[in-house]
Amino acid sequence: YNVIINCASLSSNLNLAWSGNTIYGDINVLNTASSRYYMTSPTANAGNPITITVMGNINITNGTFSINGSGSIGQYTVDIYGNINVTAGNFGPSRGSGASGVVNLHGDFNVANATLQSSSANIRMAFVKGGTQQVTLTNVTLSGGLCWEVANNTTVNLNSNFVLNNSASVLTLTSGKLVTSPTALLVVTTGAVTGASSACFVEGPMTYNFPTVGPASKL
Repeated sequence: YNVIINCASLSSNLNLAWSGNTIYGDINVLNTASSRYYMTSPTANAGNPITITVMGNINITNGTFSINGSGSIGQYTVDIYGNINVTAGNFGPSRGSGASGVVNLHGDFNVANATLQSSSANIRMAFVKGGTQQVTLTNVTLSGGLCWEVANNTTVNLNSNFVLNNSASVLTLTSGKLVTSPTALLVVTTGAVTGASSACFVEGPMTYNFPTVGPASKL
């Protein structure tokens, strides 16, 4: 079954309170008015760790949708086996500062003319397919400390620039590689890239902003 969210009159944020749920179809977000939907919060499992599985795609054509929306401390593991396709609106792993955990992305990640936002740097979006995943970000506004991981020997192909522009943003290279090109760079203006090794690295060009360059600097 699919989940369809189309609430033009939504006047306050709505918590779906999922815990242990598996969605076997797609989640289609069509309209959330000026408020947002989120999958869950710590109270959905009495403060205990929460797992959620989405077997299909998450498609956002308008509105605001996030995994968590609570500022309370909560631990989340969310697996998304389809693609994430955002063509307008706002998507992110958490709109609450207390969240920690991981959103495991098994499919492609496509965002255009929309906002990616996170209020917690303790929850990351991880590319974990174990094969090749495509990432395309076009005219995207980045807000908050978005954190990412390349894991499970995954090859992540960038089809556009991938930007870290917040001091809390981190790209963790665990296993696999991030493939860039002259027209699809890893751009680090602020934030950090960590964990690189012979088992996980950036293959191709990237740009890195050095915040200070003085007489002692050698470039």
